[in-house]
Amino acid sequence: MRIATIVVFVFSLLLLLTPDTSAQAVIDPNFELSTVIQPKDYPGVWPDSVGAWMIKANYDINKNGKKEFFVLVDPATASVNPYTPPGDTSTPVIMWFEATGPDHYALIWSARIPGSNPGVFSWANFTIGDLDNDGLPEVWVSVPRGRGGEADPSPARLYAYEFNGTTFPADPDMVSNLGLRDNFRYLTTSVSVDDVDGDGVPEIITTSRRDDFSGLQLGRSLMVFNLVGDVSPFGALDREFIDSSAVLKGGYVFSNYILDYDGNGKKEIWVPTWDMLALAAFEATGPDTYVNKVDLNQVTNPNDIGEHNGVRFYDVDGDKKPEMYWSGMSGDGTIPSAVYYMKSTSDISTLTASDVFKVSPDVDPMGGNGFAGADIGDVDNNGKMDFICGSAAEIKSVFRLEYQSGALSDAASYTWTTIYQAGPADSIIDFENVAIGDDLDGDGKKEILLANLAMLPGGNGPGVVILKSKGGTGVKEISGAVPERYGLSQNYPNPFNPSTSIEFSLKQSGPVTLKVYDVVGREVATLVNDTHPAGTYRVTFDASKLPSGTYIYSVSSGGFTDVKKMLLVK
Repeated sequence: MRIATIVVFVFSLLLLLTPDTSAQAVIDPNFELSTVIQPKDYPGVWPDSVGAWMIKANYDINKNGKKEFFVLVDPATASVNPYTPPGDTSTPVIMWFEATGPDHYALIWSARIPGSNPGVFSWANFTIGDLDNDGLPEVWVSVPRGRGGEADPSPARLYAYEFNGTTFPADPDMVSNLGLRDNFRYLTTSVSVDDVDGDGVPEIITTSRRDDFSGLQLGRSLMVFNLVGDVSPFGALDREFIDSSAVLKGGYVFSNYILDYDGNGKKEIWVPTWDMLALAAFEATGPDTYVNKVDLNQVTNPNDIGEHNGVRFYDVDGDKKPEMYWSGMSGDGTIPSAVYYMKSTSDISTLTASDVFKVSPDVDPMGGNGFAGADIGDVDNNGKMDFICGSAAEIKSVFRLEYQSGALSDAASYTWTTIYQAGPADSIIDFENVAIGDDLDGDGKKEILLANLAMLPGGNGPGVVILKSKGGTGVKEISGAVPERYGLSQNYPNPFNPSTSIEFSLKQSGPVTLKVYDVVGREVATLVNDTHPAGTYRVTFDASKLPSGTYIYSVSSGGFTDVKKMLLVK
């Protein structure tokens, strides 16, 4: 690199997105900058020059009423970015942040993943789950390894850190090589924990972007394991299912997703692969039994569109069936990236490529990879779905696809806006992963957490950028204690004009909806349509645009439903 170029880069580094220079960025007027977290703020923990790779939010693991999020920093992944010097062979770091007040978050735990990293295996991943069902969740970190220069011929791919009631340990409680033979390549790029087959015992699910199962290091395999024993040095993983690339064709696999898409009481494992957008789903038809029910290949043929942690599921139209949205990343830069929608169904085996629709405009004028990670929810609590996707490479933006009305398959039914555009001095922005925060800091406003992968030496760059909605969520957690039962309280005041408060309690974490109807059953407002931890919540209902009269509000979560009346008097 020439000296002049180095000077420009160093000068750009001094002008990075910090609270003092945030005016360089363009932010949608409905949002504002909340927080910027920089590696230099955590010396000895967050590796210098390494950006944030993955971010996941909306936890309260220590049950103290303060919400949390996790960040994974992976030097090997960051090294694929042209701004990050290559050759870093340090291992990933997992970090746990907790909200300590409005717009403020503190690092409360971190751990460097042990083992070796030859600097060639990128795309580590993590999840939070309770694999041994003891009420103490674990952080599971997957690391792609095998036949890449490690000293250990049988390197570990999974590491578990179990919560002890106060914090997580510095060293893993359990490690596993997934039972693979020596010198076997299995580049683990996703990990999930869920009781997929409904047998009361959680499973751990992994996928790879490259492995040796099909020979020539071209496999992309799905494996499902159950735990033998406890999460401890004496525990072990027993494989109960494998699909060794007969279905998972194409390029990279970054994610797997667990849900019951068609509502038949049987969960599925959804695996997108980067092959002109291919998609597979394996349904659990019984204990330890998984059947491939969806095999959509090259949906966007001939356009090379992939998925990069950007698939999300949401019940947009309120019919109690989820729809699928994903941010499609352009593989070669010659075509625009795009957001795709797949319709809901009562039988996933009937889904075809004709059920997939492009619902975004052509918004990739700069070429490159374009859209990367995404998240979905109702960020401004206006009852409308928001699909938020970050951008990789040179676009340096964050976009919102918001559903308005009309057919979900029609792009005209949505609005498309740029909610964040990095400033001209911010030359090293690469938003690879996004998480929507459910009012993490308790100020009544939802957040958008952005993991920035790109970083220059010095650690001054924005590792995590947090935006928040000015409109607020209207949902506040008033108690983090776990209630003994679900509940819905009478609104207060009642009668009211024009606003009132509604409280509800959740015995377990899960999706919850709170809707308001008029006396003839027409829906007039969706106050909550999101996932919340167990606890008690208060929602403000503003009826300033509604006429006087009796209204009905209903809450549903975890099989619980309750209905009450309220009176608006103007």
